Amino acid sequence: MMQKSKRFIQVILVLQLGMMQVAAFGQYKPLRLTVVDAKKQPISFANMAIQKLDSPYQRNQLTDSNGIAIVLLNPGAIYQFKTVAIGYQADTRTIKFEQLSQVQIVLKETT
Repeated sequence: MMQKSKRFIQVILVLQLGMMQVAAFGQYKPLRLTVVDAKKQPISFANMAIQKLDSPYQRNQLTDSNGIAIVLLNPGAIYQFKTVAIGYQADTRTIKFEQLSQVQIVLKETT
């Protein structure tokens, strides 16, 4: 009887360890995006479409009044960012999110 209890506890501990590893790999990290114009002035309320390249789903994010948006991304993944704002040309870029903590996007005015 004691042997079965000991074996059961060992199995539970191994399962818990395995679940902790899966949770650690699935963690997201923040990326600070700043959207500015050519004069480095912030662009308020720019719309950003963010898509992980291996996923069909897209999410949208607005910059705040200081041109800043903070998004949670999966390290090691490749993302496409499309940024648009009224009076500016759209900017599309692909970023492999690794150790970045911030990215500045400069939008050009439309003529």
